[in-house]
Amino acid sequence: MGDGFEERAFIEMHDRRVEWYWLLPIANAIRHTHPGLAPLEQPQFADFGHSQARKLRESARWLDETLQQQPWIAGERFTIADITAFCAHEVGARADEVPGRRGRLSRAAGVARSHDGARERADQLAALRQSRRRR
Repeated sequence: MGDGFEERAFIEMHDRRVEWYWLLPIANAIRHTHPGLAPLEQPQFADFGHSQARKLRESARWLDETLQQQPWIAGERFTIADITAFCAHEVGARADEVPGRRGRLSRAAGVARSHDGARERADQLAALRQSRRRR
């Protein structure tokens, strides 16, 4: 994705940033706080899981500031970084739907929903996904 090596590298950099600072904290918070994953994640470190949820707030601020300055995460075009961010957001948003969750992670991930820029981008991505399903 991208025209030329510089743009490809730029997009790749932003995709990695989304993975490391958005997707991984969501995944780690779920892995280490969800009671249903306790048999698979031995030992679970609840304090670590909660610290990851707190880091999501910082990441949500970064994501919101980025999206207030430009239309998409890696600049002027929709890229894999936006897809990764959307998927991570959906995982966090769906955490409440898992039995026994009671919203611990979803509230942290939901910070992005309270920011206009991130929410607007999530809505745009959802609309894009819906339009592709209809084809």
